[in-house]
Amino acid sequence: MNVPLWVLKASFRPYGSKMPERPVTLNPYAPVHGYGSVWHPESLCAQCALSIKGTDWVFRSGSYVHRLCETDFVNKSSIKLGPSTLESPRRSRRRAGFHKQSDEPDPIPDGNLGDSEYRFWIGTEQNPSMFAMCRACRCSVYGEKDRNEHKKDARYWVGSDACTQQLIEVYRRLLGKKECVICHKHTTWKKWGVPICGKECERAWKFSQVWHTAVKDTLDEVRRKLYAEVATNLKSGGSETSESMSILPPD
Repeated sequence: MNVPLWVLKASFRPYGSKMPERPVTLNPYAPVHGYGSVWHPESLCAQCALSIKGTDWVFRSGSYVHRLCETDFVNKSSIKLGPSTLESPRRSRRRAGFHKQSDEPDPIPDGNLGDSEYRFWIGTEQNPSMFAMCRACRCSVYGEKDRNEHKKDARYWVGSDACTQQLIEVYRRLLGKKECVICHKHTTWKKWGVPICGKECERAWKFSQVWHTAVKDTLDEVRRKLYAEVATNLKSGGSETSESMSILPPD
């Protein structure tokens, strides 16, 4: 009768047989925390080259790394742990997926003037301010009362045309060119009767005190024509006087 070997082993060794101890190996794909783990007393951090004794450390792909040095070490070595690349322990809380970023510029403030007044006046972004500048003669006034009186002030007229009438003729000519008065790009858009191509140029028109070249050159043409008409009327004995002839503001 042949007795199976496992029966004999169970009879003579009821508690099993002691196998030799297996060597201890560290898994490179799982972090081993320093506190409570086995470490070599002479081990140095792979990032800062300082001893890891008495510090919080991890074991990454065969190297000891301080917990504080772990992020820089991973970014420079690009160690791959499992299917994905190791990331920083402090992960971003930002939601995953695509995040749409708006390319639209910041909203344009209302400024200190009514929207329709920016046709003839330059304002400021500070709402409490009373400042305004005439776009034709570059005269600065303060308050609605001064703006209304400025229109009636004959010192700034050319012939019988006040600043507003001069600017209306300037805008009429500029609209025919279909060119933005700020950036000089071709455009069919307009705001306040002025060719303006976009929001950034609209903001510059409302608050910038720069005398834009397109407006200045066209205004000079309109004024030269008005001065010629005034001179003709004076020669023919008209009622125009020298007091109604303004002087172009300096550049």
